[in-house]
Amino acid sequence: MNSITLGRFPDDAEAVPVAVQTSGSPQQQRSRLGFSSRLTLMIVSLVLISVMLVAGLVYAQYRQSFTQATVDQLQGTGEMMAGSFTQWLDARQDEIGYVANLDPVRQVEIESIQHLLVRIAEQSGYYDTLFFVGEDGIGVAGVSYDGGAAVLSSDDARAFDVADRAWFREAIQGQPVFSQPLVSRATGNQVSNVVAPVFADNGDVVGVVRAAVRLDVLFERMAEMSLGGSSDTYLLGGDGMPVTPVAALAGESRELATQAAVAIGTGESGVGRYTNVAGTAVIGSYTYLPMLDWGLVVEVPVGEALAEVSRLFWILVGITVLIVSIAVLVSLGMVRSVVKTLGGDPQRAAEVVRRVVQGDLTMRVPVKRGDTTSLLAHMHEMQQNLQAMMGDIRQTAESVSVASSEIAQGNEDLASRTEQQSSSLVETASSLEEMTATVRQTAESATQARELTTELDDQTRNASGVGQQAAESMGSIKQANRRVESIVEAIDGIAFQTNLLALNASVEAARAGEHGRGFAVVATEVRQLAGRCSAEANKIRELVDSSVASVDEGERLVNSASQQLSTIAEGVKRVSSFISEIATAATEQSSGIEQINTAVSQLDEVTQQNAVLVQEGTAASHSLNDQARELARLVQRFKIDEAVA
Repeated sequence: MNSITLGRFPDDAEAVPVAVQTSGSPQQQRSRLGFSSRLTLMIVSLVLISVMLVAGLVYAQYRQSFTQATVDQLQGTGEMMAGSFTQWLDARQDEIGYVANLDPVRQVEIESIQHLLVRIAEQSGYYDTLFFVGEDGIGVAGVSYDGGAAVLSSDDARAFDVADRAWFREAIQGQPVFSQPLVSRATGNQVSNVVAPVFADNGDVVGVVRAAVRLDVLFERMAEMSLGGSSDTYLLGGDGMPVTPVAALAGESRELATQAAVAIGTGESGVGRYTNVAGTAVIGSYTYLPMLDWGLVVEVPVGEALAEVSRLFWILVGITVLIVSIAVLVSLGMVRSVVKTLGGDPQRAAEVVRRVVQGDLTMRVPVKRGDTTSLLAHMHEMQQNLQAMMGDIRQTAESVSVASSEIAQGNEDLASRTEQQSSSLVETASSLEEMTATVRQTAESATQARELTTELDDQTRNASGVGQQAAESMGSIKQANRRVESIVEAIDGIAFQTNLLALNASVEAARAGEHGRGFAVVATEVRQLAGRCSAEANKIRELVDSSVASVDEGERLVNSASQQLSTIAEGVKRVSSFISEIATAATEQSSGIEQINTAVSQLDEVTQQNAVLVQEGTAASHSLNDQARELARLVQRFKIDEAVA
């Protein structure tokens, strides 16, 4: 282990630690960059890596986005050009089809046909020659155009024999035709034939109208569609042969095998990056034209298409250089500020911290003259304060150890007295619980008695009401018996009168002699019935009199019972009131004892909690004593200057 002693230099020189090493590694003795150089190099490297990473991401993203935008734009341009070119071809085919459907043409009027062909040739200027060809393939009328329209003679027209031509054989079958490029027999120019069949009124094909579109007109339209610059726009046949000149071939005409040529040969359209016929990397758009089995190709060199990306690359390079230059200047200022803040090399501060970690507070921290704000200056102040503080801690730890021992002894005495008090409270709480149970049982019995007397009072009142109802029923029965007695008297009177009438009838029947005998028998029977009615009425009267007497006796007894029940009800009510008062008093007494019991229980819990706290305090005081001893032992590890302490 190295032994290092740090000291302070005189005030007129910078304080530098003097290190006397008994041993050291070769790696520490090698010369290396200073702290300022290392910090500057680290900041500049970090800034350079960050800027290069951001610039690379920006460039890659921009290149990808710009390339995709260029591809999309080129594809849209190719589709637009193809659409425009297809519309132009459709217009030529519609124009010739219109002429073929005119009545003079369908009726094969030679002069009218010549007149129409002259007008078409002069109006458009797109055609090399125009012919009306008969169904045998021999020209019937024709017009040539070379700056002006000229009607061909009959012989010249008949010399136009196209019976062997494929486009004629297809058109005479009733199909419109737009032929592949060929050499006109009439003029020797490169043309493409637009052919429309002519139908008679009966639907038969009587001939065809053929117009030769000059290819130089197509070349002019392709030149008009060109994007300019180094771009190349041309028509390519399905067999790979150029229809219009290809700039990359420099006037040469040969079959192409590029990506665009292969795709058009298979009837496909698309866009992509590939190598053109001259070996130049291009971004190309190719659109297949099914009408002619041609393809419209638009190619732009990659270098020209991505020129904006290259310009951005150099702009990013310039920005990177500028940022790095600024970073170097800023880092130099930051390093100077950091060194000033540290007060010296960080390794010096690290050595001081290492010695403090080891518990050595006797070293001297190197501080420059007049430095009161740097890290080393504050570390020097910290070292001085730590020495003083460790001395104070050592003395305080000894005092805490003595005080904690006294606190532990006092807590043990308090714990013993608290346990005795807790035992007394437990016995008191047990007695109160027994008293509470007895009073609660008395209150419950009183409550049950009160409930029984209340039920008895209700039943007595109900019985009294029933007696009153019985008395009223007896009165009603008495009134009914009296009405029955009146009815019986009425029946008795009727029987008496009936008997008199029967007697009179018997007398009259006797007077009548033989003729009144039957009537006399009836009168006798009536008298007997009247007598029985009278007898029965007397029995009913006797029963009613007996019933009335019984009802009177029952009414008297019911009234007497009702009065006695009322008296019993009043007594039960008074008993119920007394029992209610007893139950209320017992309940209040039970509630009061329960409150006392609760208070004693709470007091017991508080006492037990105090006992626990006292035990915890005792344990804490013992722990504090142990910790104070441990603190004193730990403080002994620090080497301090006893004079400063």
